[in-house]
Amino acid sequence: MPDTLAPEIRTEYSRGVDLLLAGEAEQAVEVLRPLMAQDPRPEFLLALGKALLELRRGREAGECLQRLLSPDPPDSPSMRAYVLLLSAIAKALDGSPEEAMQVLDSVIETEPHLERAARSLKRRLEAGRPPVLRF
Repeated sequence: MPDTLAPEIRTEYSRGVDLLLAGEAEQAVEVLRPLMAQDPRPEFLLALGKALLELRRGREAGECLQRLLSPDPPDSPSMRAYVLLLSAIAKALDGSPEEAMQVLDSVIETEPHLERAARSLKRRLEAGRPPVLRF
């Protein structure tokens, strides 16, 4: 995270991530959402998107993750693919497994490091099972 971030914002972001890692997704959302209103940085979007996925709030998570992908997607192909993988989970949670599988096909084609995870998730969706969240 750049040093230009105010110390109090950095502290709140760290608190939100700590809550997410501790399994306190609802509290993490409460901490991270106001940060987004102040400064929608990519790291805030990603953390908030993950917290919303943990809460199985697919539509909200998908909106958050989509903001990461446009208009300026991450420079790293691996990070773009990771965000797409999370977006596929969001689509599946939101009741669009077909769209999720299309996104997963894109991940499978472009990122070998995530191919196994994407194929596993795709198999679950094809079998009519809900996505498993593993970050």
